[in-house]
Amino acid sequence: MKHLALATVVTAGAVVAGGLAAAPDAHAASIGTCTLVVPSRVSISHEYRAIPLSIKGGCAARSGSFASWDLYHPTHGLEDVAYFDGKTKDTWDLYSFHDLGAQRWRPEGAFTGDFVYDFSQNSPVTTIKIASSASIRSSRSGSRVTLTAHSARYAISLDRVINYRGVAGTLQYRSIGSKTWHGLKSVKTNSLGSAKFTYTSRSSRYYRVVFKETGSVWGATSSTTRR
Repeated sequence: MKHLALATVVTAGAVVAGGLAAAPDAHAASIGTCTLVVPSRVSISHEYRAIPLSIKGGCAARSGSFASWDLYHPTHGLEDVAYFDGKTKDTWDLYSFHDLGAQRWRPEGAFTGDFVYDFSQNSPVTTIKIASSASIRSSRSGSRVTLTAHSARYAISLDRVINYRGVAGTLQYRSIGSKTWHGLKSVKTNSLGSAKFTYTSRSSRYYRVVFKETGSVWGATSSTTRR
């Protein structure tokens, strides 16, 4: 991965090697595909993450091929570059200051090493949001069941996980022997990232909490608890 803060952008128009630019043949014949394999969803959970990238298709099978993609944010423009020069794997250096939202990898060219043939490229979309988590605790006193849900999220400015206050979610239940979840109660977390609900149920059930996704933070679903 060529991060823009550190690297020169390389496009299909010119490949720089030892200070010399080699232009591909404008009439290069297409002989197959070149597919960028990149996650469709990425979470910002640390100051830095190494995201593995790879290519597959004709360009990967043909030794010495070149391929590149530019990552564009819809309003902020060029964010990063994925560049494969005679290799099939790369690393996307993702920092917490990266812009959030859905971003498209635009093809910038894929050619054989001699630039005689080219490959058609895909244009995948990666959505980047802040990571969050969900958990749930339960207790029973006779027929009264108390559920306590909690959510946390990564804070970019603090570089640590904090309580996620004000996030909306739904407490759900599933009957024993059933695979279907049903909504029980809509909740919103307090300043401690928690939400509590008590109700009456004589039957034993499975419970979980599902917190909603927002424009900048991924949603989260807890593991289950039985009471």
